[in-house]
Amino acid sequence: MGQYLKRTDPSFLSKAFGFAALSDTIRAYPELTSKQESGTGLWVNLRAAGERASPGQTSDSL
Repeated sequence: MGQYLKRTDPSFLSKAFGFAALSDTIRAYPELTSKQESGTGLWVNLRAAGERASPGQTSDSL
């Protein structure tokens, strides 16, 4: 995801949105899910319709 953003918008910075890292930015959006896989980076998807994270639940725990 980070490499894609760098190619499509080289000026993108998570810090401009108040987050230290891209993964923190993604976790802030409840309509997104993320999965960290060893050696492949961070995979991001839209949450399925009707699927909601419960309060305090991160996308990594789904």
